[in-house]
Amino acid sequence: MNLVINDYLGVKASHPISKINNWFTDVVKYDSGKEQRNQTRESPTRTWLVGWSILTETQRNAAIEVYNRAKGRFDTFQFRDPQEETGVSTETAVAYTADAADGTLETFTVTGDIASVFKSGVKFEITGGVNDGDWVCDGDAVSDGIDTTVTVTATPVTTAVNATLLIQDFQLNHTYYSGEAEAWSENRNEIQYFPIVGVSIANDTITVAGSHLDSLEAGTLFIITDSTGNDENWVVSTVERSGTNTLVTVTGNITDATVDGTVVILNVISNAVEMTPGVDYEVDEHTGIVQFLNNRSPADTHVVTATYKYNFRVRFNTDSQIITEFVNGKWEFIEVELAEVKP
Repeated sequence: MNLVINDYLGVKASHPISKINNWFTDVVKYDSGKEQRNQTRESPTRTWLVGWSILTETQRNAAIEVYNRAKGRFDTFQFRDPQEETGVSTETAVAYTADAADGTLETFTVTGDIASVFKSGVKFEITGGVNDGDWVCDGDAVSDGIDTTVTVTATPVTTAVNATLLIQDFQLNHTYYSGEAEAWSENRNEIQYFPIVGVSIANDTITVAGSHLDSLEAGTLFIITDSTGNDENWVVSTVERSGTNTLVTVTGNITDATVDGTVVILNVISNAVEMTPGVDYEVDEHTGIVQFLNNRSPADTHVVTATYKYNFRVRFNTDSQIITEFVNGKWEFIEVELAEVKP
């Protein structure tokens, strides 16, 4: 499920809220008293103990619906942690070289032991050769230790001498404690996004569904995608409640009054230049992949930086959950244990 439980219930979680970072270390103890420790995971898995109290009948029903739709521990959904939601992803683009192509096998031979770069579904662009254009990996690439064979979903011309390959897919990830010995990176797949339900060109405002004052505070950089005429980079000037929705005033001029599109909290810069959604790239809010468009791929050594806000993919940690009516018509959905699910 792609619903965000915070938004679906329509009320903030009650305090206290507990969060546990779980590192999984295999410890072997010897008779001598010494021990061997093996780190079994490269990043922690989080668990939250949260609750929602003073729920109305409607909110209680929403809580029951989420739990039943998830079938207890079976299915996943999203959870927004206000204390851990901002990511910065930085990656340096690399140009690769294809020395040969096979039209029968639908493959390219790329110089280098780099199979991990060309995973199944990765999109790349070829320039400076007879196979110029976009290509998609059909299955994971295979390396012989010297060169890498990349199978694609279309038929290349059987020539690819010194053709330049540029990766178009950039996975958003966040590095914790950057520059420290304890640093690690985690992919962030669920980017925060909100449907647009109102537009005013007179007031330079947009209205998004739900209450998101924390996510869209003043100064937040965001983009609009899939709109008729407002796909662009924007900055929040002010934000306020508008009934059950959120009214955002932007620093700029909204020129299209059509009520459509989606707000995505994301800003992408390549080679120190701000990229434009729909012109330079597209983003998948559920995979966290920024995909550059044809002839827009970052060149060799260009640094791609993205700032964004994300949700966690989680599941319930039990197959039974108590919802208590503590006074007539008022409910508590407490001691709800949410376990992070790694992408």
